[in-house]
Amino acid sequence: MAKKGVSKISGNSSPKVGEAVTYTVTEWYPSTPQNQRNPANVTWELFKKRSNGRFTSTDIKKKGVGTFTFGEVAQKHTYRLEAYLFEPEGSGASTIIINPQPAAVPKIEKVELQYVDDLPGTVFSFREKMRARAQCVNLNGKKLKFTLWEDDETREGHNAKNLLIETKEATVDRTGVATAEFVLTRALMQKAMQGEFDVKQLEFYVTVEYFSHKKHATDNVNVNNPLQTPAPTPQPRPQQPTSNPTPPPQSTPETPSNNTQPRAENSPAAEKPASQMEERGVVGENTTSPDEELNDYKETKGTIEAEQPSTPQSNEGKTVSIVQDSSVEELMDAYFAKKEYTKQTGEVATTLEYKFGSNGNKTATDAEKEKIAKIILGKPAVKALTDKKEYTTLEAIKQAISKEVYNKDETISFQTFKLGAELKKITSAPLDTKLYLVAKTAGSGLSDKQVTIIIKEKDGLIKGSAGSVLPILEITETQMDQATPTTGEVSGTEKSEFTGKIENGMVKIPVHLRPKSDDELKQWKEKLSKGKEDGEYTYKFGGENKVTDESSKKRVAEAILKNAKSGNTNNEKIADGKSAYIDDIEKVLEIKTYQKDQTIKFKLYKKEKELLYLQAKAQGEKQHDKEFLKADGAYFEIGKTKYIIFPTLEKPINDSGLEWEERYWAETCCTGFIY
Repeated sequence: MAKKGVSKISGNSSPKVGEAVTYTVTEWYPSTPQNQRNPANVTWELFKKRSNGRFTSTDIKKKGVGTFTFGEVAQKHTYRLEAYLFEPEGSGASTIIINPQPAAVPKIEKVELQYVDDLPGTVFSFREKMRARAQCVNLNGKKLKFTLWEDDETREGHNAKNLLIETKEATVDRTGVATAEFVLTRALMQKAMQGEFDVKQLEFYVTVEYFSHKKHATDNVNVNNPLQTPAPTPQPRPQQPTSNPTPPPQSTPETPSNNTQPRAENSPAAEKPASQMEERGVVGENTTSPDEELNDYKETKGTIEAEQPSTPQSNEGKTVSIVQDSSVEELMDAYFAKKEYTKQTGEVATTLEYKFGSNGNKTATDAEKEKIAKIILGKPAVKALTDKKEYTTLEAIKQAISKEVYNKDETISFQTFKLGAELKKITSAPLDTKLYLVAKTAGSGLSDKQVTIIIKEKDGLIKGSAGSVLPILEITETQMDQATPTTGEVSGTEKSEFTGKIENGMVKIPVHLRPKSDDELKQWKEKLSKGKEDGEYTYKFGGENKVTDESSKKRVAEAILKNAKSGNTNNEKIADGKSAYIDDIEKVLEIKTYQKDQTIKFKLYKKEKELLYLQAKAQGEKQHDKEFLKADGAYFEIGKTKYIIFPTLEKPINDSGLEWEERYWAETCCTGFIY
């Protein structure tokens, strides 16, 4: 079978550290259909050469974008970059061997503000952490000074100088990164409010200096301040005597201001215009020597809203955009996952025919084609492709449009592609569900090693005590996709510990969330249905009650439960939040006649969620033994799955039809049925 996909790529095989380099597709295999020759569908994957000479994936993959920036430590290693539509070939012209080179000039490559979950910061909350992260080149081990400034924009009544709020020092690590965190506390905010007219919004930016005090700055960040209750009317600042006012000297490009920091020769800063601090005349405020030189800087903008909720710290995996050293080893995460067919592979599947429902659908221009293609892409028949593990793209539909106008009942056929499987983290699933145990690792130290995963109960609803190990079935990939038999033996091996080999930083073990025995599964379900044992209930008979056989025993038990639930003159109502069950009452009833004021005792239960967490172990250069999901809000819950069904609507393609369909969806998308 002839090869299809990317046959050749090009780009710099010796990129400088810290410089963004773009790699491109230059040739396709001849048998690749024209509608598949789309660079947007190409996967760029980076592999690293290990100590044994083998290349293994760094888990850095980019879809459609072949731009990479190699970090400080990357210059010590050799990489292989590969571009493909379907699967990597491992060698040939579709790969490039890359040896990153050290940068000639030390500099701060990038400075950005981030949330505590490491995502870029754009809108911050009051009282959360503002994280400043500096990506550096050739500055390993050097100290940087991070300074948080309140930015007074130039306006009438304001001081021309910005206010220094807080300064921290951080050392550049071996990966070329230095990080400092500023907490937007009440005291800090009140300090920043000094002299501001608009206390509802406070602007911040962060400067980052070399140990030798060369500067690089982040974008401004506006802070909407919730402290104003209401905002005080600002007082005008004291004015200097103006009997003989002398206008201040104006700075010109030929005559720099006295506050302009000298710039190092041949430095990145030497080629840049004046920074915001230089324009505001505050460059010298945070320096310690008059002969310091500005080496580099960058500036950006952002906002902080008063009503914005704080960003939670995430324990999910993070997307890495800088190629860094992976010689360290770490057990990063462990969780439950489901296989979902959501990965767009670009592999051809079949074609789908679409029939137009109205006249006058214009497709003469690219804009008109895109508009119609977007409408088709949102149609139920196209969305239903996912049921067949297929999908299509906007470009595929546009390529199928060959006329300038389409009328009612005319058709087009466009290409569909196969959806690939991906493992998605889940936080709950019912008993008897097939899923995966997943562990993620970092660094080459654990490559090809074993990870052992143990499932434990938080409260022990099934096994009886907190921290109990919960044994379930380990199955095969083949069994994962097979239906569970309704009778007879269930496939799988019941285990208390699950072990798998680390490949590309991940272990995935298919399991079936149930015991081997159907009888034991029934017991588990009963325990989860009842909840956790929580005391006893003493019931007092109000008169003579004869229990002569099993039938009368059940009848008396039902009456006792009814009285206990509602309460009566002889018995208090069962406490709120607790429950009792007929089978437990039947167990304590004897075949005899109970007289007035005689008592029996039966169990009470409190409804609890069955919460699980994971213990993961691995042996590399050191022993790793960590617990995951063990925190409020992070536990995995064994429970019922809820399905949400939303109404759909078919509508002919035209402007008014699209508008009406979108409005209908907006009005009804939150009124689906849950069962």
